[in-house]
Amino acid sequence: MVEGVKDAFGGHYDRKVEDTLLWHNAQAFAAIGSIAISYGLTERLAKSPNEAVRSDAINLASVLMAAGFKPSVKLKNPWVLKPSAISLKLGALSVVPAILTLTFFIYNKDIHSSSSLPITSSSAPLYSALPTEVVPPSLGTTKDTSVAMVPKPAQLCKRMPQNGKILIGASRLRRKGHTLTIDNGSGGGAIVNVRNALSGKLFASMFIGKNDQAVMLGIPDGRFRIQYALGGDLAKSCKSFVELSAAGEFPDQEQLQTITESNYLETIIKRMHISYTLYTVPAGNVQPLSINENEFDAP
Repeated sequence: MVEGVKDAFGGHYDRKVEDTLLWHNAQAFAAIGSIAISYGLTERLAKSPNEAVRSDAINLASVLMAAGFKPSVKLKNPWVLKPSAISLKLGALSVVPAILTLTFFIYNKDIHSSSSLPITSSSAPLYSALPTEVVPPSLGTTKDTSVAMVPKPAQLCKRMPQNGKILIGASRLRRKGHTLTIDNGSGGGAIVNVRNALSGKLFASMFIGKNDQAVMLGIPDGRFRIQYALGGDLAKSCKSFVELSAAGEFPDQEQLQTITESNYLETIIKRMHISYTLYTVPAGNVQPLSINENEFDAP
């Protein structure tokens, strides 16, 4: 009878043991795509007395948030019992002693998330709500319950390139050639592509700093398209943006041609110089064409 009364009030509660099981569950739910449930468990584990579990849970929550998840509900704590539930259990003990051998489960209201998968909270470990093919590692399974399917935050460029840095194609530029000048008035960093208009291949690209001017020298004769992209952080390669805020292409193809003029005194070689200014809002006398990230990043 005494043990039954203890069970009515939630039984023995070992926080560290339960947190270890909940951490396995958080990983398993993330692995099968139940992100809302996984995040709810990490919220609770963020206050765990188990330092390793607490640290891992905080890191997993950061990964889920970075992947675009927005929390809307919290999981209920199955160890917090309502008075009505306690009275019901005590009443059952006084009427039918034989049922003391059974395990009592407390069912809370289903929690519906954006993944549309309900979870039931009870005094039993939460892995009882998992599909049969997903079992926490502590139960002896060999199934991989890692969160590999959750995208990790992008790695960033550790050392920003200097203004005017040729990111791609430096070896293709000549000692003497045509000149491209870019004034960046966009309020952020910019990358400009010089792309072969006939083949579509990227000839060279250059980084221009915020509110700065840069010059690309030594462009050979040919027909080229000039593209630009605006963004914030550079990716790990330092040659492209993690995310583009805008991308465009100037409508007119540039036909660069060296002109040689001779007279009885001298020979004059004329090379072309083109110049563009980038703005965050439409301005100037050129209306660029909008392009997507794949078009800009094409090799």
